[in-house]
Amino acid sequence: MPLGLGVFTALAVLVGFAGPTLLRIKRVSALKVLRRELDPLPPSAWLVVGVASIVFGGLLWLYSGSLPLAIALLIGGVTAWCAMDD
Repeated sequence: MPLGLGVFTALAVLVGFAGPTLLRIKRVSALKVLRRELDPLPPSAWLVVGVASIVFGGLLWLYSGSLPLAIALLIGGVTAWCAMDD
């Protein structure tokens, strides 16, 4: 059971958080990466980020066993992330 849970967690995090970047990599030239001139995320990528956040919240719930704790951690993380942008 722990091995399966670990593999599931690794795949969920890989697809959810690395997926949008890996899908965009074929359209980005090496020169843009070196100059750090990356284009902002398109709206479809934000949908993937939203789904990844839901998957991450599900993993929080799975590991903590408490839905209110998982929701509070997810909201706290989003709040901290938004506060860093300002």
